[in-house]
Amino acid sequence: MKYLFAIIILIPVFVNTALGQYSEKDVLEIPKVPGNKKICFALYTVNDNILKLTAQFYPFTDDEIFKASLEIEKEGSWVTVDIAEIQYPGMTATFRIENWNDTKEYKYRVNHKNRSFYEGIIKKNPVDKEVITVYAFTGNSIWRKVNGKYVVDDKS
Repeated sequence: MKYLFAIIILIPVFVNTALGQYSEKDVLEIPKVPGNKKICFALYTVNDNILKLTAQFYPFTDDEIFKASLEIEKEGSWVTVDIAEIQYPGMTATFRIENWNDTKEYKYRVNHKNRSFYEGIIKKNPVDKEVITVYAFTGNSIWRKVNGKYVVDDKS
């Protein structure tokens, strides 16, 4: 059944491409970014006092360093808490820290070559809250058009 499902999902892409509904100009291109902007974003989870954080990078040239560090701000200084290889293909670096103190909030940054940085906050565990609000984004696509219509920004 897995194979049938995959075929059903892919048929519209093949049919639309064959019928000329999608062309090369409809595919979004990954922008070329300068060396100080190589980190796209990062996301994390904390469960059972284990922090897992993944950073997404823009594509590199072959001569770039394929390592990144995760740093936490302590007393006004950045302290390296983990180093990870940037995986190819995929361009992701995954960090894992055990015995994470989830009772505090931490400012973090992902550092690539002391030149490109992505900063964020790892929130404390919200065990004291009755209601937790979760936001999610889905629907990324490399196509400018979906079902023949151009994708528009969602302002809601």
